[in-house]
Amino acid sequence: MYVVKNMILIILILLLSGCGILKFKKNRPVSDMSAAVPSSSVSSDSGSSDVVFLESQNYVSEALNQYSIEIFKNKFSYLLNCSLEPIANWHDPTVIDTIYTFANPKNEIKVYRASHQDFIYLFNVTNRVLKIKENIGPGMKKDLFFQKFQIPESNKNIVQISNPEGNMTILFYFENNRLRKINSQSYLD
Repeated sequence: MYVVKNMILIILILLLSGCGILKFKKNRPVSDMSAAVPSSSVSSDSGSSDVVFLESQNYVSEALNQYSIEIFKNKFSYLLNCSLEPIANWHDPTVIDTIYTFANPKNEIKVYRASHQDFIYLFNVTNRVLKIKENIGPGMKKDLFFQKFQIPESNKNIVQISNPEGNMTILFYFENNRLRKINSQSYLD
C-alpha cells in the first residue's frame, strides 16, 4: 500500500512537471553561462521581479557533484539524520529503488538511489558547511556571490540558475546581504 501510494505521487509529480505546472516560471534568462563561473558580464533583468534569472547547463548539472550518499553518511552524520524509503522504480516497477533523506529541522537533502546511479533531486540547505560548486554556501556575502557570477550590483534577493530545459534549478536566497538558503530541485525521468 505504501509503495503504491508513493508510486501514484511520483507519477502525479512527473505528469505535472511534464505539463509545466510544477516548473518555475521562466523569464528571459540574463545570461547563458557556459562555464561554472562565467567570464562575460551579466546584466540584471529589468522586470519588476525580485529574481535574477541565469541559465547554465554546466553549473546546475555539476553543482552537487562533490556529494554522495557515503559522504552525507560519513562526513555529515553529526548534522543530518538519515532515513530510507523503498520505492518502485519509475521505469520498471519490479525493481525497488531507495530514497535517502538526510535532514534536520533546517536542512533537507533527498537522494534517489537507482541500480545504476544516485541522483540528488532535492538540496534545501541553510547550514554553512553544506556548500556547492565554487564554494558557494549559506553565509556567503551577497557581493562576493554576485562577483563570482559576474552579476552587476543589484538589490534583488533571489538568484535562479536553471538549465535550458528548466528541469534543474538552483535558487539562492539572500537576506541582510548574506546567502541565507540554497534550494536545488531536479526533476528526474
